[in-house]
Formats: sequence, structure tokens, C-alpha cells
Amino acid sequence: AAAERVCEKIERTFEEPFVVDGHHLSMTAAVGVAICPDHGVDPHVLVKRADVALYAAKRRHKSPAFYEPALDNAGPDRLALETELRGAVGRSELMLYYQPIVDRHGVSVFTEALLRWSHPRRGILPPEEFLALAKADGTIRPMTEWVMREACRRLVRPPGSDAGRSIAVNLCPLVLEDKTFPDRLLCHVAEAGIEPGALILEVTEDALWSEFEVISEAVARLRAEGFRLAIDDFGRGCSSLARLQAVEVELIKIDKSLVLELERAQGSTRAIVKAIIELAHGLGARVVGEGVENAAVAEVLLELGCDYLQGFHFGPPAPAA
Repeated sequence: AAAERVCEKIERTFEEPFVVDGHHLSMTAAVGVAICPDHGVDPHVLVKRADVALYAAKRRHKSPAFYEPALDNAGPDRLALETELRGAVGRSELMLYYQPIVDRHGVSVFTEALLRWSHPRRGILPPEEFLALAKADGTIRPMTEWVMREACRRLVRPPGSDAGRSIAVNLCPLVLEDKTFPDRLLCHVAEAGIEPGALILEVTEDALWSEFEVISEAVARLRAEGFRLAIDDFGRGCSSLARLQAVEVELIKIDKSLVLELERAQGSTRAIVKAIIELAHGLGARVVGEGVENAAVAEVLLELGCDYLQGFHFGPPAPAA
């Protein structure tokens, strides 16, 4: 009963809109609960089980949700997966897949590095199956270090190879909170003997909005060192013009949810995408359309002025040749 009262108090906090930079933002809260000792006594286990309950609350659109073993098809298996993830870097189980990003002529101009986990029993796992766990327990930091080292190695151009093209890699706020990260990244670049500009560092629009102070300080330092910056999943959040100008990115990647809507020929979606492209160009940035799955969508994006395209139509993510 006490836990339910706390949950109700939290949810009531979100009943009124929040005002941020003059914008009224309506938000809702989903709450997952794990209680000691009913659901465990170890703090780490309790947090994880509360997380399981949280996902149940989101799936059911009913909050709060209290943990119970039935919520997770394999509760112990989930905890085992997290334990295994902590040692994945040391066991050389991580790998990078690369997806081409092409110009309007279909020529690959750079690639995006996408993380995969080669699990000894489950096979190749996409990031959706383990990144949330990695962020929750901090494993994302050593994983990101590994990604940066591997991307830098890939950028070393062997004779007769095209491996030296620019590579885009994803960063999360947890990594950028570390003040020493830019220095370590510079060390990886120096060890590989490449220029910082060969790496394109992607941050999601959501992260830019919710963690602006951390993100803006970190990206300013990285940009000053010569790294190129991109905003990923743009159009899903609510970034302000002032923040976009402050960050000074070189690439804006339109969220694939908007790109998929283009196939339905909705005029409002076309207008939004066109406005994003014009905004980006006005800020001196190039635009990438993500999630392009057929020629029709590619044609629409190019008509609207999109500079680059990415998606299964041009090639799925694949291991380095």
C-alpha cells in the first residue's frame, strides 16, 4: 500500500505540463516496482526487477506494475545475460557491422558502425537486446571504448582498400558525461594514425534535448579537436533552434519513422521532412534519410533535397569484408 501511494504521487507530478524554454511539454510516467524482501534483497537484483516491471507497465499501458516472475519469460536468464554482457568485451564477443550511407547517385560516401554481440549460445544479438542493460549497469562505457578502437582500426586504409572512408559511430550521454572521454578518443585516433575528422560522432536528438548541458559541453570539446558531429533520429523529439545552433553539427539524420511515413504519401509528413531538410541546410548541415527500404522513398527524399540516404534498399548492416 505504501509503495502504491508513492507511485500515485509520482504520477500526479506529471499531470500538469512542464515548461521548458517556453515550450509546454505534456508527459506521462510509467512506474515499475520491486519490493524488498518479496522480490529480492540484493539492491542490484531489485533494480533489475523493477526495470522488468517498468517494461510491463509500458507494454500494458497501465502503471504502476509490480514485479512478478511471470513478467519475464526467463527472469534468471535475463540476469544471466547481464552478467555475461559485462565480460563480453574481454571475451572478444563484440563485433561491428557496417551499413553504407550513399549520395544521390547511390555511391557510398561513408558508413555507420553498428554494434552486435556474438553470444556463444544465442548467436548474433542486435543492440536492442542488450544496450538497455549496458546503459543500466555502466557496461556501455567499456563497450563504447571498444567500438571507438575498432572503428579507428577500420579507418586505417590498407593498400587498394576503401576501408579508410569516414565511419559514423553512436554515443550516449553516459559516455559523454565522462570528462576524460575526449582525451581517450584522441589517443585511439593517434594510435591508429588517422585524423579526428574521419570519425562522425552521432548523438540522438532525444539525448541532445534531455542532457543538453552535458552534451553541449562534450561535443564542443570534440568538435574543437576536429571530430565531426551528427544528430541521429531527428524529428522524433523537440530540439530548439538555439540548441541546434549551439551544437554546430555537420549531419542531421532524419528519423526512420518519418521516412517510413513518406511511403504513405501523407502531405503533412512531406512538409515536415522538407522543413527539416531546409532547416539543416540553413544551419550548414547535410541531411541523411534513415530507414530507406525502397526506390520510391529514396526518390521522394531526393526530390525534397535530402543529401544522403541509408537503409536496406542500399544494403543491410554487414560484417567488414
